[in-house]
Amino acid sequence: MNLLRRVVRALAAAAVITVFSSCPYNEPLRGEMQLAAELVFAHSWEELCDLIDGTPAGGSVIISVQGTLEVNGSTQNIKNKEITLISFSSTGKIIRGSGIYAFFDIDEGGVLILGHEHSRGTLVLDGEGSSILIEITPSHSGACVMNKGVILRNSPTAAVDIYADGLGVFGSFTMNGGTITEGGTGVIVAGSLGGTTLFTMNGGTITKNKRGVSVENKDSGSAAAFIMNGGTIKDNTADTGTIGCGVSVLAATGAAAVFTMNSGTISGNTADYGGGVGVVVSSGATAVFAMKGGTIKDNTAEFNGGGVCVHSDGEFVKTGGTIYGSNGGVNSNKAGSSTGSGHAAYVFDGPKSRDTSAGPGVKLDSGTTDNWGQ
Repeated sequence: MNLLRRVVRALAAAAVITVFSSCPYNEPLRGEMQLAAELVFAHSWEELCDLIDGTPAGGSVIISVQGTLEVNGSTQNIKNKEITLISFSSTGKIIRGSGIYAFFDIDEGGVLILGHEHSRGTLVLDGEGSSILIEITPSHSGACVMNKGVILRNSPTAAVDIYADGLGVFGSFTMNGGTITEGGTGVIVAGSLGGTTLFTMNGGTITKNKRGVSVENKDSGSAAAFIMNGGTIKDNTADTGTIGCGVSVLAATGAAAVFTMNSGTISGNTADYGGGVGVVVSSGATAVFAMKGGTIKDNTAEFNGGGVCVHSDGEFVKTGGTIYGSNGGVNSNKAGSSTGSGHAAYVFDGPKSRDTSAGPGVKLDSGTTDNWGQ
């Protein structure tokens, strides 16, 4: 667990957290949005890219997307500047054109803010069946913040891909509102070669994807974390053979992947194993699901673990929250009708899972049928 403690310290001390300490908007005055940075308008993808490139290092700009912008050419890089995209009064769309892999790549010192709570329009980023919408692949640190009034959809790989590659590299995504839908994985949180990544979900909805969130690490010394403080992950349907549809936590040798659920809801997701949450780990790695609050309900597993499924040496620590079992009525999690086990939770051959909150009769094995935490 020394690696896990280092991860926690790194996340707490990361300098990138200071990025979120100031809002690009002043409080609304007399019912109107008062902007702390310059507001400009983009009517085409080329104009949007010019406005981003023309913002000086260390500067910031607020860009209203007007009408439909078709992405052509190369991915737009955001480095050492803060870019806010909104739709000022109606619906602004950015859609995939041709010859593009990702819409935006956030690099060292770059911050991309999508939407604002006082924005009056809807901002839509649509991959149209191809592309990653937002990549956070910093050489040092990079961040993206998503607020209400934003829809990310139709991206078969991931709507947001956070990939920190290298020792000391830190990438983060914060979701305060909006919707991620109709794609492959909603958010991928992955570290490599010593990098650290963080996804914080405070609100919003991730729905109708093949997987909600994937927290994964494959290289020694890297770490990925997902903290759920609110919001909903619901109605995602995984491909055959998948472990964990709402949230999957995957770690390979020497790496750490951690999912902490403080609040929020995971519901209506379907996978072969772990409809709500799945945890898988290789020997020598750390994969943890720490449930401190929130609700896991109405998920389905074709085989084992309707609510939660833990494989091998994965660790599941429950100190709060509710996981419904077969007695939950309309809220019940369900494991396979004939061969499945563990409606609320199923733990395979790893003895590391424990509960300190539930009432009598709760079991961490195939016999779990109780409403866990009720």
